[in-house]
This record gives sequence, structure tokens and C-alpha cells, in this order.
Amino acid sequence: MPEQHYDARTYKAQTSVGYLIKRAHSMMLDVLERVFAEQGIRYIQYVILTGLRDGIAVNPRDICVQFRHDSGALTRVIDQLAERGLLERARRDRDRRKVELQLTEAGRKKVQA
Repeated sequence: MPEQHYDARTYKAQTSVGYLIKRAHSMMLDVLERVFAEQGIRYIQYVILTGLRDGIAVNPRDICVQFRHDSGALTRVIDQLAERGLLERARRDRDRRKVELQLTEAGRKKVQA
């Protein structure tokens, strides 16, 4: 039988490992958003741009899977980045539904900054 980490009689969600990790993540995002705002970019935008730069994700579906991001919200973020000239969409074959994302030179400079 596997070792029990919690006792059901004394368990409290606020002290569970999962809750504490999620809370630390949320607090980290609060700080990161302020830091990235100084650069005129949101943290999720930076994550998308670096994912493209590093080849982690090349299309919206990859980004959704890798970063656990909602596809509807992601489309809006990609639209914002494209409007700012930081990335562009490229269709690679006859299927218009398939889109690859590419960093522009301005996008590379933004990630570098």
C-alpha cells in the first residue's frame, strides 16, 4: 500500500502541496506581470514569443498544449501580437485551417529586450 501523505481527519486544502504550488505560481505571475508591463508586454505574450523563438511551439495548437492556454483567449493574444508586428501567421499548405506562427524581427528584438 502506498504511503499516505495526508490524513483525511486533519486535511486542509490551504496546506496541501497542490494548493501551495498554485498559490506560489499566482504570486509569481503578479510580480512578472509588473516587470513585463514596464517593457510594454504581458507575460503570456512573452511566453508565446519565446516559445516561437525556441521552437517549442510553431502553431496555436502547440501553444495551447504546451502552456495549457485556452484557444479562444490565445487567439486574442496572437491577434494583439500580430497587430503590433511581433509575429506573423503563415499558411503552409492548402488547408487554410493550418497556420504556423513566425517571429518578426521586431518580435525577436522584443524577446531579446
